[in-house]
Amino acid sequence: SCPRQFTALTTDQLGALATPLIGRGVAYADIDSDGDLDLLIGQAGGSARLFRNETESGHWIRLDVRKSDAITRALDCRARLTSPHPQQRRFNPTRSYLSQVEWEVTFGLGDHSDPVTVEVDCPDGSKTTFEQLSVDQLHRLTMSSQ
Repeated sequence: SCPRQFTALTTDQLGALATPLIGRGVAYADIDSDGDLDLLIGQAGGSARLFRNETESGHWIRLDVRKSDAITRALDCRARLTSPHPQQRRFNPTRSYLSQVEWEVTFGLGDHSDPVTVEVDCPDGSKTTFEQLSVDQLHRLTMSSQ
C-alpha cells in the first residue's frame, strides 16, 4: 500500500489558492518539466491562473506512449506500474469543461529510486511491457506490434 499523509494548511500557507475564484475548467500538466503536476484554472470573466507545484515530492516517472506506428497516441490505453506500490493511469486527456490535460501520465514514486517496470494494455488487446525504466525522467515509448 502507498502511505499517504495530509496536512491541513492555514490561509497564509495557501497563498493565492486561498483567494476565491469562479473556475470554468481546470487542467494539469508538468509545465516546468520537474516531475510534479502544475494546475491551470480558467476563470469566468477573468484570465486563466497557473499554479506551479513547487513541492519536494520525491522520485517520479512520466510516460508518453505511442502505438506501434509511433505516430498514434495510446488513447484509452492503461499503464500499470507494479512497484514500489501498484498504480495505474489511463491515457485519456479529457477531464474538465473546455479543458484537456497533458497526454503524458505521471507516477509518483516517493523514495523509490530503482528502475521500474510498466505494462501498457489497450482496448484493442495489444499489450507491451517496458522494463528497467529509469526514474526522474520522461520516457517516450512505442508499443511493440502484435
